[in-house]
Amino acid sequence: MLDKNNAMSLPNAITIFRIIIAPIICVLISYELSIYACVCFIAACTSDFFDGYTARLYKLSSKFGQHFDSFADKFLITSISIALVQNQIVRGVNVVPIYVIVSRNLAMYFIRNYVNEVKHKNIIVNSFGKFTTFAQMVSISLLIVGFAQIGNYILWFSMISSLYSFGIYFYSI
Repeated sequence: MLDKNNAMSLPNAITIFRIIIAPIICVLISYELSIYACVCFIAACTSDFFDGYTARLYKLSSKFGQHFDSFADKFLITSISIALVQNQIVRGVNVVPIYVIVSRNLAMYFIRNYVNEVKHKNIIVNSFGKFTTFAQMVSISLLIVGFAQIGNYILWFSMISSLYSFGIYFYSI
């Protein structure tokens, strides 16, 4: 029986996995172990689906999960994006979407926490925000394994999508 009050429930353990594996993926990228980095990244991305699915299936909701699931997603995308720039996998004008996405992720995280804490209002993730995260995950996967052209196109698209979703969130406050 899964305990809904347990901070270390299965969905929360899956979320913590995403946080722990992000720096490992960065190291794998730094050592040019792109296949291993991509496999780990895809596992982390897939875990994002499974923690939410498991939480809904067993009706497991916790304050920890509400805060850390969002943090884990942004931490994963942000840290891997920085590793891609640092290791010159993304370079030139294509770093612009990385800077915009990282800035948006940080702003979104702090705005969401501020609104939750001060206004006691929970900003719900909408389907467009989920689509944006998915596009970012696809572009990063492609970039990790060396499909730079299509990866950069999707990266630019995901930047535009992330700005649009940020506008939706900001307007809902």
